[in-house]
Amino acid sequence: MNITDLIIKTTSHETNIELLNKEFFKFSDGAARHDRFHNVPYNNFDLSGVECEVGEFLYSLTRMIKPSRILETGTSTGISTAYFGLGLLHNNFGTINTIDPGECKEANQLIDDLNINHLVTFTKIHAENYSTEEVFDIAFLDSEPKLRFNEFIKFYDNVVPGGIILIHDLNRNMGSVENWGNYETTLGGFIKDEKIQIFSFWTPRGLVMFQKPHPENNY
Repeated sequence: MNITDLIIKTTSHETNIELLNKEFFKFSDGAARHDRFHNVPYNNFDLSGVECEVGEFLYSLTRMIKPSRILETGTSTGISTAYFGLGLLHNNFGTINTIDPGECKEANQLIDDLNINHLVTFTKIHAENYSTEEVFDIAFLDSEPKLRFNEFIKFYDNVVPGGIILIHDLNRNMGSVENWGNYETTLGGFIKDEKIQIFSFWTPRGLVMFQKPHPENNY
């Protein structure tokens, strides 16, 4: 069974996603990655894409909050793009713009195979050179680690009030690490000024979700 078939199965309304985890390709040479808290195995399609379970979360998040526009940095092989795209497909509306300076041939093929080309725009450019006046309900930052904090700052105003920003590969042990920059000096002001709420997930590579405040929320 190939990646396309597996993604279709895990996002099928007729299939239990949890039962299908057993069918996913294991990370690297057959060993699954484990989370830091429960020591439970996670599954990966490849070395660069999100963990399968994280992909399922992105799909479910898309199904739940019904975004009109999604921004993604770091297309790579298109795994997260596919999960977002299928969520949009099953919502019957919405689009995703995914940014990467590479050719991303595998991602293009995957999106072709899933028949969601009409929902996905591939933008070939470095994220730091990309600018837009569009607004997004979700921004998923998964480019080079050294760029992601600056991407957060760059695209913060492009995310709607109450919108979601996610940074992949960021976990509680990465306050200041090589290639990432310093979390406190770059994003600390957003936290101090209550411009974001934070949710940290202990996945193998880490996933942090930030939510912007909304004027109708008083908490």
